[in-house]
Amino acid sequence: MRIARELHDTFLQGFLSASMQLSLADGWVPAESPAKPVLRRVLDMMRKGMEEGRAALLGLRSPILQEGSLEKALSEFLHGIPPGDQARLRIVVLGANTPLDPAVQEQLFLIAREALLNALKHSEAAEVEAEIEYLPRKVRLVVRDTGRGIDPRVMHSGRKDHWGLAGMSERAASIGAKLRIWSKKGHGTEVEVTLPKRKRSGP
Repeated sequence: MRIARELHDTFLQGFLSASMQLSLADGWVPAESPAKPVLRRVLDMMRKGMEEGRAALLGLRSPILQEGSLEKALSEFLHGIPPGDQARLRIVVLGANTPLDPAVQEQLFLIAREALLNALKHSEAAEVEAEIEYLPRKVRLVVRDTGRGIDPRVMHSGRKDHWGLAGMSERAASIGAKLRIWSKKGHGTEVEVTLPKRKRSGP
């Protein structure tokens, strides 16, 4: 409870203050300015971030996934990033869509989002791909890029003050999925999550 309260009073309140300041700046920017759509996208991303944060504190699933499929959530994520990054990223779906338990689907989405953001921010890749494959006995989620690869030291212990790799591993374990991360210098990175069929649906 104390941690939840502190997160609310610091992180979420800080997000709210920054959002208010950004909204004020948005009002000053002329409608024809090229900065206008960028500001609007950032404001929308901050709004969604605050909604997810509040939902997490209340023990609820993310509002992004209350309706729709995993691929729909990833498509919405794609539309929320800058056009330059959109051009580098594609989403591929193989097999027939299988309904997933919302709590499981949320964890898969958060793993995919973390992997995609890492690839877009750090890999310097020309191409980044998220692949969802529905198989008879499992669901596979793969995020791969053609970038520079992850530093072995980062693979081993993570980035300082950043829990992305460890967080993905914990999320995968929480739903009974297997996480595999492959990376080679100059040959890109691949993050694969394999979810057995028995974990696809709730009780």
